[in-house]
Amino acid sequence: MTTPLPFDETVLSGLIEEIGADAALRILSVFLAETELALERIATMRGGDTPSDIADAAHTLKSTASTFGFGELASVAALLEASARQPTPPAELNRQIDDLQAAFAAGRRALATARDGNGQDAWHKP
Repeated sequence: MTTPLPFDETVLSGLIEEIGADAALRILSVFLAETELALERIATMRGGDTPSDIADAAHTLKSTASTFGFGELASVAALLEASARQPTPPAELNRQIDDLQAAFAAGRRALATARDGNGQDAWHKP
């Protein structure tokens, strides 16, 4: 099995082609902000009696991360979702939450690198 990329630029490029650069980049900005909030919410659930809430939040994150090419984040979210839906020691869930945060950070770095490498306006091509 191939390890998913932290950020797959081809996914965002496809979205840009489909709905236009301005709309895609606005939606991406919302995704980034909402993901930050989702990760904060998930972090507050550590060690609590809320594994089903963790699973639900991870499920939503998995879906949206895939939409924007954050493959590693989607993969880690899928693992966290599955783990939270079955008896899993809190320490393991905490480790996976840490992995989720690390995957998002890696995706953001890869997104910044892709954007810098393509030039500030590269995704605004007609």
